[in-house]
Amino acid sequence: MIKYLSGPSNFWRCPNCQAILAKRAVLDSLGGSPVGVVTCGNCGRHHSSVDVFDSKYDLPEVELNCPHCHVLLRGPQDDLLGYPCPACNRPLPEEGVFTIEELLEQGASADLEVYQRGREGELKQTTVASAMKREKARQGHERAVEVMLQGNYTAALETFEEVLKILADDPDPMVYLNVAVCHAHLGEFKQSLAVFEEALQRWPGNAQLRQNYEAIKRELR
Repeated sequence: MIKYLSGPSNFWRCPNCQAILAKRAVLDSLGGSPVGVVTCGNCGRHHSSVDVFDSKYDLPEVELNCPHCHVLLRGPQDDLLGYPCPACNRPLPEEGVFTIEELLEQGASADLEVYQRGREGELKQTTVASAMKREKARQGHERAVEVMLQGNYTAALETFEEVLKILADDPDPMVYLNVAVCHAHLGEFKQSLAVFEEALQRWPGNAQLRQNYEAIKRELR
């Protein structure tokens, strides 16, 4: 549950001594104008202000809520993740990631804003309640796949359809695919094609949906 901030960083790392320094302090030392030579406050090495302010030595900045005291933290990634929280002195995670269960155990409210990995690996802003719903759907989908692989298509179909309801606001094409496949294995080809067609309206470019849809149609010729 971490946000990686875009744009130029407010912090830079001295390439000589690896110290983390704030650009604000550099600007103050230069009289508010990023022109001239920058001196590292730790080792005394001189650097071009152009290099410092053109992001050559930038450090990625992150924003996250401490899982213990829930204070909002913002700063250089290398100065926060894996280190004690500046507010409560308890350790922050090395990757800034918490499970939903950990957040709830630590007293997080359902409307706490967090960041969750999407299906493509991207970070999405959401709430603990919404993240819980998606996690419930993910676990249900995994169970249904296991049951389907055991050949119990009726039970698998019931669970896949429950997952579809949970994800009504943010549907997943793979759930539609598995619902359609279960219908086909149960000999319910009209229902299978109908599910595929609904899914293809949502995701017309999904090759896996298209291939399976065409395969079912060929079986019925």
